[in-house]
Parts: sequence; structure tokens; C-alpha cells
Amino acid sequence: MTGVLLVGGIVLHSSLKAYAIGAYHIIAITLAFYSALLISLLFSLRYQLISSIMLMVAVFGAGLCIVLFVQDFELSKLGLLFVYAAPLISLMLFPLRVTIIIMLLNFIPYAFLLFWPTPITIVSLSIELPDTHHYIHTLLFLFFNLCIPLSILRVFSTLKRNTHQLRALNEQVTHSNQLYEEVFENSHLATVLTDQHGTILKANTKAQRLLKLEHGSDMNLSMVLTPKDKDGSGQDFWLTQDCECLTSDQSSIVLKHLATTEKKHLIFQLEDISVLRELNHRISSNEQQQKRSLSYDALTQLPNLSFYSRLISKHLQQQPERLSGVLIIVRICNIKQFNQSHGYSAGDALLLAFAKKARAVLPAKVLIGRIRGVKFILWSPLPPGADVAAYAKSLYQQLPTALPVKKVHLNLAYEFGVTVTPASSNCIEQYIEQCESALEFADYHTNPVALFNPVAFAERKAELQLVDELKAALSAHELCLWLQPKVNAAGQVYSFEALLRWERAPGQFVPAQRVAQLAEQYGFIVPLSSFVLNEAVRILTQWRDKGLTFELSINLAGPDIIDALFFAELVSLATHQPWLVDVLELELTETSIIIQSQLMFEKLSVLKKLGFNLAIDDFGTGQASLSLLTKLPATTLKLDRSFLTGVPDDALQVKVLQTTIQLAKALELKLVVEGVETDQQRRFLLRLGCERMQGYLFARPNTQAYWNRQKLFQPKPLIKHQQQQSHGVAKQLPA
Repeated sequence: MTGVLLVGGIVLHSSLKAYAIGAYHIIAITLAFYSALLISLLFSLRYQLISSIMLMVAVFGAGLCIVLFVQDFELSKLGLLFVYAAPLISLMLFPLRVTIIIMLLNFIPYAFLLFWPTPITIVSLSIELPDTHHYIHTLLFLFFNLCIPLSILRVFSTLKRNTHQLRALNEQVTHSNQLYEEVFENSHLATVLTDQHGTILKANTKAQRLLKLEHGSDMNLSMVLTPKDKDGSGQDFWLTQDCECLTSDQSSIVLKHLATTEKKHLIFQLEDISVLRELNHRISSNEQQQKRSLSYDALTQLPNLSFYSRLISKHLQQQPERLSGVLIIVRICNIKQFNQSHGYSAGDALLLAFAKKARAVLPAKVLIGRIRGVKFILWSPLPPGADVAAYAKSLYQQLPTALPVKKVHLNLAYEFGVTVTPASSNCIEQYIEQCESALEFADYHTNPVALFNPVAFAERKAELQLVDELKAALSAHELCLWLQPKVNAAGQVYSFEALLRWERAPGQFVPAQRVAQLAEQYGFIVPLSSFVLNEAVRILTQWRDKGLTFELSINLAGPDIIDALFFAELVSLATHQPWLVDVLELELTETSIIIQSQLMFEKLSVLKKLGFNLAIDDFGTGQASLSLLTKLPATTLKLDRSFLTGVPDDALQVKVLQTTIQLAKALELKLVVEGVETDQQRRFLLRLGCERMQGYLFARPNTQAYWNRQKLFQPKPLIKHQQQQSHGVAKQLPA
């Protein structure tokens, strides 16, 4: 670029001189060369080869023009100096062979300078100007002193820059090689490098240990590995992707072909799968054991219930005579006491001994299995015309009556649940269910062999259906509390009893006693009592917000009090809402308290200390002794409605009632008489000194919404003593 600018100055100056003397051809020649120089410079940006050729043509053309068109022979020889610089320029732009050709061509001008004595006159055209010698010397000066040195300097600078880049690249390559060596050596898998014939060229430490290679030894993969596929042992097995092989010590490995290098070398990774093979073997063994455990009982090795059902179905289908069968569930009755005396391991030994003995003594046609715990199952074809009960008793008598276990002879007792399986039956599960139903009615003292009763079974299924519906209703909060008032001597409501109501179908209510019985029998009495408690708290909270101060009593079963979570719920209410203990009364039946014994007393004592009012419901129907009554932390006795039977006509019943009222006063307990249905009973109880009553005479249970409409905060009596006749019913509140 520098040369182009300087030459441009010379061209401009010489063109002005030529224009002054009318030498227009000089202007044309100089502009042509300068244009060629500019074009070559522009082409160098995209077309480097064309630009280089144009530059060489310009150099040779400039030298020839000076030789041919300058009349001063000595001055014209200087033009050949441009030609002498052509090899140097070619060396920077063209391959070496082009430079050599130009060097050989330069012998022609060299010979011309040495042996040609006179100027060459081809045409009579001259490009001399008064300052031609200045122009030529200036061009030579610029060409050799600036252009060529700057070009060479640029080449050197480029070479130096390239050298630095090459050095950095070399360092990167060296680092990459070191990193490759490190990765190759420290790879988490054994890695080897081989040629195409399987000869090991390089192996990391893991590969050397795995293949038992000696350091520096020249070995082939076929010498250290044997393919598991024997058919391919004679081939180049290492070319197979993921080839499983065995080492010299019979370890299983997978040979994985990772890549092929530019030199056609192969890179392999060796994955040791010996542990995996062993694990698969163990898993396979475990699966077989698991399949057996799914079909057989782990202790007795008898068929379990699921497998036993399939066995019976298959046996029934294969019977040529198509006989019906007897299905029996056997329960060993006195195992619990044996476990408590000798431990559960002795109990397991007893069950195992029973299973072995039963298989030995029962006929071969009898199939025996174990259901769970102390329950076993028998099935036998029923002989034609045989009585089911008699045949079942014959099997009962064949079972062992005593077994020696750990130096102890245990006398065994059994209960049988028996049903008949028709010959065409394929669904054994329903008959097992029938046996379970029959077993509930068996008793080894009075009725050890119980036959299936369809009526009892239907009742049982109906009961289970009722339980399922009750659980669903409880979860969906479809149960509710109805309230029945308690009145004082003036006939005023002072408290309510919350009674559980479940409307199973429109207009069809299940009795609260039945609901509680099912909940306790099937193990969800605690959630039921928790629901009742929460509903009672909700009602009391609404009353409190309205300024009402009625007490509310709820009925509990006994097991719920003993339950830790429910008891904690009561304690939490007393702690965080202490006002509730003054208005919430807990009622428990006399029987439930007696059954729970000491633990119940402890729980009730804590509740009494927390401030809860405790009432003994249905008093007189249980078997509580007088001493037990004095220890109960109760505040109220609720006399059962049975005490009013025959009052006031039955003198003995009246004496019992009087005694009970006096007993409550002596123990400083409040007394509430339930079941008051006539005004005669009410007046008679008042004369005996009973001031708290409850019954249909005053009102039947009804919803909370109903009682909210009665405006109970007004102190109006439910009974008008002066106007009410013996058969009257409260006018303020309908029954």
C-alpha cells in the first residue's frame, strides 16, 4: 500500500510534465501500469493468484518498458533491476518451482547487460522526460528500499506470528497428548489400543491387570481373550461390537470397540461383568425362591391360600367322576397360651409339627394348605351318599390330639368351618368365604364342627355391607348429632344430650347403639368418637357466640378414652379452650368402665382433674360394686329407663328407685333419670327428690336447627306444673 501511494505521486508528477510538453503517450503508459498495479492490489483481497500474476506482469513490463523506451542506454539498463527482484517477489507469492523458472528467465536480461553493446530500438517511441533519471532512481529507491523490505518485513512478521501460533498450537497438542495419556491411563475402564490384526500396542494399568499382561510384551487379543460365542472364535472377534469374552481366569468381560484412529488403530474398552453375572445368577435364584414363596407357605411349605385355590380348581376339572367336595378351614384353638408360655419360636415349631403330622395321617386324597396364623385348609372329594357333617367329623378325629414340641406334649383342640364345593365349581374363593363364616359359629367345647349356614352368611354379608357404608358415611361427614334436652325440677332446659344419627337412606335411620356397636366391633370407634367430639365442640362454640350457656353431653364407648390420640385430643381441648370443660360432659356406660378396669380409672382421673364433667350412663344395668362406684371420678349418675318400669305401682321398684336416689345424694353425685314418658312419673320423681329428668315427655331428639328455632335462651319451662295433666305433653316444645 505504501509503494502504491508513493508510485502514485511519481505517476502524477510525470504525467504533469508529459502533459506540459505534449507527450500524451507517456501519460497513457504510466497510467496503464499504475492501473494494473491498483487492480492487482484490489484483486489481492479475493483473487490472490490473479493479483500475484498481474503484479509479476507489471514488474516485468516496467523493466522492459524502461529498456525499450528510454534512449539513454545506461539509464535504460536500470530497468532490468526490477526484473532481478522478480524471483524474490515470486518466492513470496508463488511455489518454489515458479520462482526457479523466473530465476532461469533472469539469465536473459543478465546476458543482455553483459554482452549487448547498444540500446534496443524496436520502435521510435520514447518515454524520456527531463526528469526521467530522477523518476527511475526514485522508483528503484522506493522499490528496493521500501516496497521489498516492507514486504519482506510483513512476511517475517507473518512468519513470526505463525510461529507463535504454531508454538501455542504445539503446546496445546502436547497438552492434549499428555491429557490423552492421562485419560487413557486413568480411565475408569480398562482401555487398550491395537492394530487391525488385534496386536496390543498400548494398554492402561487396569487393562494390564484384567488381561494379565506382562509389561512390554507384544501380545494379541486372541492370546488373552476367548469369545463366549465358540462359533466366532476363529474370526477377528475384536471387530465385533460388544463382544463378550472370557479371560484366562474365566472372568467375564465385554470388549467394546470405541473408535478407529487415522492410522487405522483400534481403541477398545474392557468392561468386567463378572460381578454382574454373579448378581444375575443370584437374582435368578431369588426369583425362583420368590415364585415358590408366592405359592407356598414359608414355615410349613404347604400351599398358601392363593395357590391352594388354583390347585382345588384344577383338581375339580380333572376329576373323571365329577364328585362334589368338602372344604374345611381348621383353626388350632389353644396356640395363644402355648406361645405365651414357651415363646413364638416354639409356636412356629408346633405349627410345623402339625403340618407334617396332618399330611401323614390324613388320606392321600385330602389336599392340605395353610391360610395364615393358626388356620389351615382341607379339601377332599365327598364320597357318594356320604353325610357332610359325619365325613367332616371323621377327618376331625384323624387329626393329632397331642404333639411333642420342645419336650412338651401339647394337647390340641380344633374348630372346623365346613362347606360343600359343587363338582361344577370353578370359583373356590366364595366357598372359602363360606368356611370362614361357618368357623365363626364353631366352638371347640360345644360345637367343634360347624357347617355353613346360608342365612347366617347372608346376615354376615349384610352386616359387612353396612359397615362399609358406615365408614364411607363417616369419611364423607354424612353423620350428624341430634339433641335431646334435659330439664330441671322447674321444667327448664339446662342441658342437652348429643345423640348420633345416621340416615342410611331417606327416612331410614340406623340406631345410634347399632352404629357404636359396629364401630367398636370393627375397629373404628376412635374416628367415630372423634367426629362426635368435634361436632359437639362446633355446636358449643356456636351457642357461646350467641350467648347460650347450655351444657352438652356426648356418649363415649370406653376404648376411645384409652386410645392415646383421642385422649390427647381431649387434653388439648382442656388446655387450649378451657371454657369447654364447664359445658362439655362425657358420658360412659357402667359396663364399658368395668371392662376397661384400672387403665380407664387412670384416664378418667386425669380428665376429672382437667375439669371435665363425667357421667355414668345407663347406671344400674351393669355390675359395678358399691366400692367401685365410690372410686369412680364421676360427677353425674344417669339412671337407666328400666328403673321407671312399674313406677309408681310396683312397690319393690319404688324402693329400688328411692335407694338409688339416696345413694346418689350420699355420694354427692348429680342424678338424672332417663325415660320419663308420663306426667305421673315426673310428679312422682319430684316427690322423691329427683330434680333432673330426660325423656319423651319433654321432647324427642331433634336437629340443632330445630332447637335453634325454639329460642331456648328464654327461661320458659317445658312443663307447666299447675295446668299439665298426667297425660300431657309439653306445649312449648313438641315431642
